[in-house]
Amino acid sequence: MIERLAARAAAMSSRRLDYYPSLNLEQQKKRAKELLKAWQADDPEALARLAAKNQHPAKLADAQRTIARELGFTKWEGLKAHTQATAIEQAALRSGSPSALDGDARTLHIRCGSDIRDGLAIAGFRGDYLSFAYPFVHGPAPSADPISNFIDTGARFLASVGFGQSEDAARARLTEEFAGLDKAPGYDRVCFWFEHDAYDQLCLIFLLDWFAKPSRRPIQVDLICCTGYPGVTDFHGLGELPPEALRRLWPGRRPVTMAQYGLGQQAWHALIQPTPEALFDLVAPGTPQLPPMAPAILRQLRELPASTNGLGLSEQLALTILKREGPMTGGRLFGRYTNNYEPLVFMGDLGFYNIILRRLAAAPNPAITHEKESGGRDWWRNVMHLTQTGIDLLESHVNWLQIAPVDRWVGGTEIQSGAPAWCWDQQSGRPVLIDF
Repeated sequence: MIERLAARAAAMSSRRLDYYPSLNLEQQKKRAKELLKAWQADDPEALARLAAKNQHPAKLADAQRTIARELGFTKWEGLKAHTQATAIEQAALRSGSPSALDGDARTLHIRCGSDIRDGLAIAGFRGDYLSFAYPFVHGPAPSADPISNFIDTGARFLASVGFGQSEDAARARLTEEFAGLDKAPGYDRVCFWFEHDAYDQLCLIFLLDWFAKPSRRPIQVDLICCTGYPGVTDFHGLGELPPEALRRLWPGRRPVTMAQYGLGQQAWHALIQPTPEALFDLVAPGTPQLPPMAPAILRQLRELPASTNGLGLSEQLALTILKREGPMTGGRLFGRYTNNYEPLVFMGDLGFYNIILRRLAAAPNPAITHEKESGGRDWWRNVMHLTQTGIDLLESHVNWLQIAPVDRWVGGTEIQSGAPAWCWDQQSGRPVLIDF
């Protein structure tokens, strides 16, 4: 459903902005002085960070440069300019009348979720907003030719995994999202807001294929593809950024090129195939047209069952955490998975429970158990325990495809127990077909 950002801004006119943290230049100056002082005291960590031992006596400029690089800048002057520009944007927001950066053209902002919708509204954007948020990372990836096939297949999947929707509600939501896409040619500009993880990149693949047809797009289609943000040392996504950061990202948007449309078409065609071979072959050499796409898709292919034990990488990591760190609540397990184990964060908490934990716990010989069953979203309070089956899986004594009723998707590839399965072979670093 298309939503008007101006209307949302009016509804949130009293919302405070003090909640959002940002880099402060004076604080960074203080940190640089503290780092220099620690170096002068031969603190090992400071020596390692400055990398100045046996070279020359460190100066304040060296410490400032180190702080800047740790925050994602090449030099201190870049950090200084960023904080000054951010302060200007914050002042504009607190004035209550920030300029509408998208006001020069009737704009439709498209993203795979609603996480930045309110941020854009607060930031002064006044265009329209469309969320196209089908979870391709959890599969299946249905063909959109015809569109009814995508909607019907997608609705059945969303309802089957308990994403809070009945099949009818899921069908209605997908129908609204496609109706929103159909309205795109009526705008002066479309702007995609995406990040570097598999959830975003797979949705972007679909949209690039969709908009590759000139009749489906306006003349101007721009892309913001964010891989990080200055000062955010552990960047997970656009949704964690404050409104002034969204304003700072806007000037960096770039027109979608024909090469990017072509890559999207190739990737989408490969994604919906019943085998992962074409998708792997496409991204293995890299995707210079869109550099974040290749690592995101390669991470997605690691959700294929491992050739050693039949577990996807997310399942493997969940069990590994429990083995190393012992029983813990579902909420803590998700936090450890996200912040300490997952190499390219792409999954939300509901997907982690519905797609990973619930399936690991539902087999006749479960890999994990819950200490209690409280139902609803209280799963995060339940204490998760690793079973002997889970231990056997981690040690590759048993194979999940042979002991559990597996039926899941990785893109267009269906994974089923009792049938030959496309697996990820760690040794060769590619998908292989195994007949169990």
